[in-house]
Amino acid sequence: MPSQAVDLTPFGFTPTESLVYGTLLSLGPSTGYALAARCRRARANTYAALEGLVHRGAALKEPGRPFRYRPIGPDALLSRLAAEHAAALDRLDGALKAVSGSQAHVAETVAGRRPLAAVVLRLAGRASASVGALLPAWLVTETLPAWRRAAASLEHRLWILDPPDGWTAPVPVAGVVAGGAEPAAPILLVADGQYALAAVDSAPPLGPSGWWGSHPALVSTAAAALNWAVRSPAEP
Repeated sequence: MPSQAVDLTPFGFTPTESLVYGTLLSLGPSTGYALAARCRRARANTYAALEGLVHRGAALKEPGRPFRYRPIGPDALLSRLAAEHAAALDRLDGALKAVSGSQAHVAETVAGRRPLAAVVLRLAGRASASVGALLPAWLVTETLPAWRRAAASLEHRLWILDPPDGWTAPVPVAGVVAGGAEPAAPILLVADGQYALAAVDSAPPLGPSGWWGSHPALVSTAAAALNWAVRSPAEP
């Protein structure tokens, strides 16, 4: 059994699915029989949990006799869950506005790597026509599902700010922008000309922080800053 429990139940997984996923991370690719023995659960319950993990995209079922199951990595799982919850929040947002009749434009603060990644997933994931952004490489990696969707179905222009040596873009990019030696690098995103993120990626201990929302002043400012920042990008 894993030395530290993995609790996925707040995200709609069962306790057995949480246990099996954590055990898969510890053991690596395994058969259902081996996992049942390690988890000390009935084989029927273990196989049901494995199929649930596969259905949710948290594990992969590899061909062979017997089947072997492999977990997706923690970062990939976090990105998937963030995308799912961003979509659920968007549906709730629409329902709440329909009930209340509120169409007020807002601008909210955001701080920290994971909250910032959740905002990028939400804005890029909800875009219906276009999305443009200037992001550091780490933020592209943490929000990859949204950029794969954008590259496949939207007018999509993504610039990378100061990627580390050897980093390869996992999706098509419009260019690379040098940020120089600034202590706080810009993070900018505009979706459908209606939603925006304007933040800075400060060095520790401050970390990334900024504003996001639909307020026209924020959207206009982010769009202007993005156009200025990427006016002469280098080739990726």
